[in-house]
Amino acid sequence: MTEDFLAKFLEEKNEELKEQIDQAREFYMQKRYSEASALCAIILSDYPNDIDTLLLQGLCFKKQGNLEVAIKDFFDKILELAEIIRDKDVKSKVKEAAMLNKANCLLELGYLDGALNLYNRVLRINPRQWHAMYGKQRVYAKNLQIALAQEWSHKAELTKKRYPE
Repeated sequence: MTEDFLAKFLEEKNEELKEQIDQAREFYMQKRYSEASALCAIILSDYPNDIDTLLLQGLCFKKQGNLEVAIKDFFDKILELAEIIRDKDVKSKVKEAAMLNKANCLLELGYLDGALNLYNRVLRINPRQWHAMYGKQRVYAKNLQIALAQEWSHKAELTKKRYPE
């Protein structure tokens, strides 16, 4: 990777960029996914490695049903970028978010083994990640493994009560 790439990736976000990302998040929260996605595309044209924007754009594509694009163009790219992050806590959080969202897409696409693998990896990073526990529950339910589905549903409920977001 070039120094320019790293500099662009690691640079401090300026106020204009922060405002644009906040506006894109607001559109997303209002379920205005096309508008959020369009703004993310503008941001990514100037900051192609901004992880916050890549994640938000991936979520927009996911919400719009473009799951393969969300995985390939956004969540996988975030996982690649995470490898150069030196701060272990930041790296873990970035990988956790990308893997969880990729797993959710794989689950929706019916790739149950891939989804289960990623949910397990997320739980190794963060054993309190109850979203991943619910994901495992859904995988087991789709596989008609009812006892395991109930077990993971129970674990998720307990963890969610103890560690709400």
